Amino acid sequence: TAEADFKRLDAVVRGEALYTEPRLLRPEVAQAAGLSERAVSRAIKAATGCNFNDYINRLRIEDVCAMMREDVRTGSPRRVIDLAFTAGFSSKSVFNAVFKRETGQTPSAFAAGLAPSDDG
Repeated sequence: TAEADFKRLDAVVRGEALYTEPRLLRPEVAQAAGLSERAVSRAIKAATGCNFNDYINRLRIEDVCAMMREDVRTGSPRRVIDLAFTAGFSSKSVFNAVFKRETGQTPSAFAAGLAPSDDG
């Protein structure tokens, strides 16, 4: 089923951090998950309602947000663009557009909202 296929491919994509590969293509994910390209597309669409690229970019944004939260916890912030490249984005403009679409905020606004409060 598409649901079972998605669970399998999502586990592989997340587990092996395939989304961090900047030029990740559907055939690579299909091969890694042991599925056909068509099954990959069908499973992603059924489970998330979005296409392959949107699914991969969503995982990249989740990763960037997690790294930003970790930076706040450790008190050693990195440049947001460095986090974006680490997560697999290869373009600042694409990263900014996808980040805004996925979170409703710019990366800097999101980061500002994570800053530790002064009132302890």
